Amino acid sequence: MADMKPLTIWTVYHDDKQIAEYGLKETDTRKLYANHHTDADHEVNVLNPAWSELTAMFWIWWNTTDTRCIGINHYRRKFEPKRLPLEGEVCIYQMDNWGSETVAQQFARHHGQMALDIMISCLRQHDKKGDHYASNILNGHLLVRSCCFVMTTKDYDRMVLWLFPLLKKIRCRLIGDPDTQEDELKRWRDYAVKHFGEEKADYQMRCISFIGERLVSAWIMENLNIIQIEHKASVNP
Repeated sequence: MADMKPLTIWTVYHDDKQIAEYGLKETDTRKLYANHHTDADHEVNVLNPAWSELTAMFWIWWNTTDTRCIGINHYRRKFEPKRLPLEGEVCIYQMDNWGSETVAQQFARHHGQMALDIMISCLRQHDKKGDHYASNILNGHLLVRSCCFVMTTKDYDRMVLWLFPLLKKIRCRLIGDPDTQEDELKRWRDYAVKHFGEEKADYQMRCISFIGERLVSAWIMENLNIIQIEHKASVNP
């Protein structure tokens, strides 16, 4: 344990051009994650067109064992914590306030009532706190934005072990059980074309990533004490 780092922040990007465009660089505490590279060591990234940054979150969880605190940043949303969180604490990049619109209403308006209903149904059945998470989404007006945070590795483990089995249940309800990653991408695109049309398919095939963002937000607010918010945003519905 002597070589345990205090903090590692992963900055996720989607195009090699973004390294120069956004001044991305690695430091003692910051690493870059190329979410579009699909070599043998990063095969999970094949699902990036549907799962977006969630593929990076899974790979980072599977491969990071040498740091006490772990962070996920977006190439356009980078921040450093003013102090490192303790277990049960978290620093976040942005909290959105949807005003008179709930998180559920905003999601349904943009991504469809059916996907919302399936998310809530699976969430309520997933574990004993399911109703609390569902209430956060159905009745709450605040959203932890873009899965950008810093928390202890222990809390990150807890969140990921809760999140991805739940997302697989939701995926099965929405598109069935794919045979391969390529089959899964086809199913997500077919789903998007069916419900939103060809013009919006590239965006709406990321349904599972939009669901994941809401679930991460609910989990953080229900389980951790937020000690730092870089940006507070009021969003007009």
